[in-house]
Amino acid sequence: MTGFSDFTQNCWVVSDIDEAVRRWHATTGIGPFFLLRSPTVGDFHYRGVAGELEMDVALAQAGDIQIELIQPKGEGPSAYRDACPPGGEVFHHLGKMTRNYDRDFAHYSQAGFALAQNGLAGDSRFGYFDTRGVLGMMVELIEMKPGLEAMFSMIAEAAQGWDGSDPYRTIDF
Repeated sequence: MTGFSDFTQNCWVVSDIDEAVRRWHATTGIGPFFLLRSPTVGDFHYRGVAGELEMDVALAQAGDIQIELIQPKGEGPSAYRDACPPGGEVFHHLGKMTRNYDRDFAHYSQAGFALAQNGLAGDSRFGYFDTRGVLGMMVELIEMKPGLEAMFSMIAEAAQGWDGSDPYRTIDF
């Protein structure tokens, strides 16, 4: 797998996570997909305002690229809703897995990109910068710490030599 300091995640916002996972698997053969139902997001802020983020997430590995599908839930604002109308589907962001979150965060901030949302996945920080004006999508920074890195490694290892069995798996994080 590519090092955890590269852009190694591609994410789509979808309107129905279960249908999207089935479609992705049937069309591309990618899998297995690991579904996280309403994962806990800590210290969430949308454009600087504290709030709640509700979503379902599916993750799979395709070579060196992690595929992420996100279905926004609830009514609260989010970077996902900024880019995708209800019922729509869109390529949303490139994710950069980084061991130097503060440096990378400063880079995008100093370049003038607005922080669309940020929070905690476990004890790993994440932040989305609104780079749509120059890239047509957002950039997510994902702080690599042991818990998140272990989950991502497990997903990547499950894809290696996968025999096609059990293509949809629910996990907790």
